[in-house]
Amino acid sequence: MHVLEDYYGNLTNECSVLTARHKQTIFGRMKNILSFGDGFYKEIVTAAGEYATLDESKVIDARFDELLDWDADTTLGETFWSSVRE
Repeated sequence: MHVLEDYYGNLTNECSVLTARHKQTIFGRMKNILSFGDGFYKEIVTAAGEYATLDESKVIDARFDELLDWDADTTLGETFWSSVRE
């Protein structure tokens, strides 16, 4: 999302075909989206705890019961659902 804003958002100033209305329609809520995405990413990383630091090969080779145990030590589900607004 940051690349979209930084690269394409800035290029719209050089594009004479796009009107101010087009730019607003495409990029008008980008700051809100970036703010949500950045905050949500931080929350997910925190919620994942040590699970996020496991070596990838250990996760790939893990048995299903091991994955469930590691998952139980996280608050990923709660973090996800708390980010969903009704």
